Amino acid sequence: MKKNYLYKTTFGYIVGKPKGDSYWIDEFVVYAKYRGKGFARKLANFLPEKCYLCACPLWNKKGKKFLDTDQLINFYKSLGFLHTVNKYGHNIMYRNMDKPCSSKSELL
Repeated sequence: MKKNYLYKTTFGYIVGKPKGDSYWIDEFVVYAKYRGKGFARKLANFLPEKCYLCACPLWNKKGKKFLDTDQLINFYKSLGFLHTVNKYGHNIMYRNMDKPCSSKSELL
């Protein structure tokens, strides 16, 4: 399946799709050799102004968790995102838009 790259660079990429007047971010990826060096914050400058995404723990290829949900939520909050949880228990981060879901809403 073809990815809809919103931004791509040597240290990572953002994949997303339009949803009304905002964007759902499918992937926000910093390549392994650039992690922990501030590149995620640099890449975040290219996120659409109005967007939302799911904060999920990240795992390496060997099955070891290297970034947990709380760390991701705190990172996105530092970028101006707000946090909510949908009825399926998914941590949804959103910025510059109305709350995209609530505990009683459908899946995004």
